[in-house]
Amino acid sequence: MTMIKAGAMRHQITLERMTETVQPSGAVSQTWASYATPRAEIVQQELADYLSGAGEGTTGTIAFRLWYVPNVSTADRITYNGATYAIIGVLEIANGRGLEIRAVTQ
Repeated sequence: MTMIKAGAMRHQITLERMTETVQPSGAVSQTWASYATPRAEIVQQELADYLSGAGEGTTGTIAFRLWYVPNVSTADRITYNGATYAIIGVLEIANGRGLEIRAVTQ
């Protein structure tokens, strides 16, 4: 069983979800809106270099452990320390009392 250590949750993250707004003209605009700002523990962080058709680049993978927040999905994203991360996996841990979220830099 994965343990949650409250004292290790030293990092503030923001969970964001895409929202759509219909303007009076009928145009639809999409924006990211925050829906939770929990404290989290960083349990894994790695930086990998890769080659792409446009040249060299860098991608970062990070795993956050936090107390349970309902309805987090891979359609959401995380902002932390000035960077934006796309959520690639959400796992319930500690008998449903917490989440481990894996994400990659956008």
